[in-house]
Amino acid sequence: IFGVGQGLVYALIMRPLVRRYGEVSVIKLGYVLTCLAFALLALLSYQSNFWLVYLAMVVFACGAMSNPAEMAVVSQCVPATAQGKLQAANGCLDVIGKLMSALMAFLMFEPVARAGQPGLVWWSASIVLLPGVLLSFRIQGLLPEDYGR
Repeated sequence: IFGVGQGLVYALIMRPLVRRYGEVSVIKLGYVLTCLAFALLALLSYQSNFWLVYLAMVVFACGAMSNPAEMAVVSQCVPATAQGKLQAANGCLDVIGKLMSALMAFLMFEPVARAGQPGLVWWSASIVLLPGVLLSFRIQGLLPEDYGR
């Protein structure tokens, strides 16, 4: 569901949003949707109807539009001679983020599930993402003056 939804979002929704509102606005929207998707998973973890999780996957797929939008923004902020370094740094940070999130889930899941609170894993993910959401609303002021020209 997520992969198909992500492809549909990229093909049908993201381009019109970028054309109309710009990459920075799409980043903001994507971060908010991803944070909401984690919160939705947290809420859904306390009910027994598994099929509602697909709703969260659709929200995640929509939130994933922030990734190509943020790469479009950062690639415009570095010179052509530094694009390789940018991609390498992005790849390294991606791996570190995935390792840390897997470690956090590994350390949290058993204790919170045993306590009957499986949603705490998802609430934690939403809380960890919240500073990124807030920073995304300040990103325009952090970009170089010649961004977008």
